[in-house]
Amino acid sequence: MKDVKELRSQAKGFSVLYVEDNDALRVNASKVLKQFFEQVYVACDGREGLEYFKKYHPDIVVTDVVMPYVSGLEMSRHIHMLNKETKIIVMSGDDSPQYLFEAIELGIFRFLKKPVNVLDLKNVLSLAVQELKEQYDAKLFYTHLKSIFNYQSSMVMMIDGITPVLVNQVLLDFFHVETMEKFIQNYKDIGSLFLPHSGFLYNKEGSYWFDAIRDGENKLFHVKLESLEHVIQHYICKYQRIPDKQNYGILSFDDITELHLLKLFDEKQSKNDENLQDTKALFSLLEVLQRNSAKLSLHNYYKGLSITNNALIADLQENTLVLREKNSSYHSRGEAYCFPFYQR
Repeated sequence: MKDVKELRSQAKGFSVLYVEDNDALRVNASKVLKQFFEQVYVACDGREGLEYFKKYHPDIVVTDVVMPYVSGLEMSRHIHMLNKETKIIVMSGDDSPQYLFEAIELGIFRFLKKPVNVLDLKNVLSLAVQELKEQYDAKLFYTHLKSIFNYQSSMVMMIDGITPVLVNQVLLDFFHVETMEKFIQNYKDIGSLFLPHSGFLYNKEGSYWFDAIRDGENKLFHVKLESLEHVIQHYICKYQRIPDKQNYGILSFDDITELHLLKLFDEKQSKNDENLQDTKALFSLLEVLQRNSAKLSLHNYYKGLSITNNALIADLQENTLVLREKNSSYHSRGEAYCFPFYQR
């Protein structure tokens, strides 16, 4: 057990709420708590305890179970709904399985049997403070790490296996996703988005992208991705393990599209990509014209004669454009025209 001076130093900056309906116990326990907590709030029942928690937001709550108005366990339930990280220590003269099971279900930090030994209480409080400090340090580290990520000009993500854990703003912007949670929900395996290209990293028969990148740690891989605007982009991808964190690693993507190196690897595929992007851009324009019922000029050439009629876009499919002459009320030969487009 740590002495009072050490505990007071350890607990600096943390506050505690003590809830007890017995006047004598409340006075005596408050004196103990004030030996090493700078801020101690004291309530005489669960209802007042919940009000104090909402007002002061203490880090630790020490409470009796059986109290008037609101029981200690019911108060604890409400507190954890407000803040799951609060450490709640329950003290009771009744250690029946009913209380113990309910306390476990609520996620109570510790359950102490009354009468409580002062040394036991100090040890439990010390453990609660230690865990709070670890949570605070982890949160601080996470915030700092996220800040570093967001200052990068490259797309960066932390992964556990293939599962995204942390992604930076550049990557969120590329996929038009507002939050990391939404990204993780939509893109559980980013490697499935890597496009085929000779000499590049992507899933192919007998070769899974993550196996290749994990075995080639710190090696540079070429990756091809398509943006939501249907723009093909070329990245240099690198994977680096995080020391002492099993299965965790950092995946980074540096955009080198402007170097125009794709043709050097696979000229045929690059040409197909260009055709595909042109086709998608044309279809995007046609979709706008269709939504706005824009009038088109349809030119028919017959035996050297040019006949021009007004037409509307009747249907747009993956590789087909269907035009209908304006004012036609039905499809018949000569009135509906289908035009095939380039297909991947």
